[in-house]
Amino acid sequence: NKDIENEGIEITINSFINGHEVEQDLRWLSGFLEKRKDFERLIRLYLNLSLRENYYYAQLAYSYLLNGNRNEALVFADKAMEVKNLPKPFYGILATIYKQLGNNIKRTEALEKSGAF
Repeated sequence: NKDIENEGIEITINSFINGHEVEQDLRWLSGFLEKRKDFERLIRLYLNLSLRENYYYAQLAYSYLLNGNRNEALVFADKAMEVKNLPKPFYGILATIYKQLGNNIKRTEALEKSGAF
């Protein structure tokens, strides 16, 4: 039943927003929402998580990009680039975003910070 599935998704999202952060579970939920093209929920999830931890700006930017909102994707990608001690894998996400946005200078900067060069 679709209503039960949607309710389950909402419960899961809210558990992350309220502090349940097992990285493996978060990756699963993100992939699940992305596969369903449920970008509005994906954005809501990372918007709320980024209020606690600013390194989630990278995933938020990517979620906006998936949703077709290039302006917001750029805003949050730029914010993520300013985060001190951003984990290196996040720079790979940012490089992908900047590539899609056609900004090769920022893409190269993100790749350099990721350790790809």
